[in-house]
Amino acid sequence: MKESISSRIDEKFSDVIYAVYFNYSGDHNDPYHYFIGCQVPEASRPPAGLSMLNIAGAYYTKITAKGKMPDCVATAWRNIWKSKLPRAYIADFEVYDERASDWNDAEVDIFLS
Repeated sequence: MKESISSRIDEKFSDVIYAVYFNYSGDHNDPYHYFIGCQVPEASRPPAGLSMLNIAGAYYTKITAKGKMPDCVATAWRNIWKSKLPRAYIADFEVYDERASDWNDAEVDIFLS
């Protein structure tokens, strides 16, 4: 955000930011990859120095974190890890839209595969 990297992405659909956890080696205790980006048309080419990630279509459980950032998201993940929710560990992602702009009173949707 400080570097305004999303401003380099000309074909993005909106200013919504996605934080994606993917390529799990097992569950959340094992290594995985993390990707931050914007939604773009599938045929897009990323600007130099950036990459593209496709999130597979799947059934997702939606959890909404509410409160002060980043604490509310960290608390939501701790609750998810302690829960008995069935998880596929394919790709999970957080959605940072306009509701996340006030970090003192934010809402972030978390989607679990």
